Amino acid sequence: MKRKFAALGTVLAAGSLFAAITLTASAAQITEETAKSTALASAGLSADSVSFTKSKLDRHDGRLIYEIEFLTSDFKEYDFDIDAESGAILDMEYEWKAAPTSGYGTQATITIEDAKTLAITHTGLQASQVTMKKAELDYDDGRLLYDIEFYTADLKELNYEIDAVTGTIIQWDFDLKNYVPAVSPDTGNNTKPASGLSMEDAKAKALSMAGLGSADVRWKKAKLDRDDGRQVYELEFYYGNLEYEVELDAATGTVLDFDVDEDD
Repeated sequence: MKRKFAALGTVLAAGSLFAAITLTASAAQITEETAKSTALASAGLSADSVSFTKSKLDRHDGRLIYEIEFLTSDFKEYDFDIDAESGAILDMEYEWKAAPTSGYGTQATITIEDAKTLAITHTGLQASQVTMKKAELDYDDGRLLYDIEFYTADLKELNYEIDAVTGTIIQWDFDLKNYVPAVSPDTGNNTKPASGLSMEDAKAKALSMAGLGSADVRWKKAKLDRDDGRQVYELEFYYGNLEYEVELDAATGTVLDFDVDEDD
């Protein structure tokens, strides 16, 4: 079992959407370095023989704990929860993962700051225009990846997976948070929007978002549907080995969800 946690400092964006929560090391009795040393000693390993993928202070069930995760060069993964007051090991998990697929590197060659810069640059924004939610090294399907998540001032949540060896963007998507749809009559059917975009307009907008033309792609799905009381266009298409999924508000044309992934 592998658990993922959002970053502790979810920052206020666009009014009062997010509340900041801060846990400081001063509240703990042992340091982060002591917690890492405890985990390494329990595993019988040294710091120079592992790559740390997570090391942070968190709170669970009213108790401060350090979450420590690391990988060995032979792809053993260790996860520890350590009591931040007593130093006791509360939970320890071990998994021996498959060796990387041929062609994937075993050591990160770009830093986490490089990965954050790549993701932010891809959006066309500056670091000052986003609020970072998560940035961590992970291991998935034989590949070292950086998981990067951040928010923009216009309430988009963006998620990136970046190859930690090559810097290639493997997957990215965004969701529009707290979106309030335009009010339009409920026609009771899902074949024609009450007003707004036509199907062709919706497809053209999705292709424009992807920077592609109609001749470049293979369509998988294009339909009008109803979600949470509003009409939306659900569009899916392929470009090479990339699969795009786009959801648009049928009344306003607002992009509600945009996802790009490698098709295995």
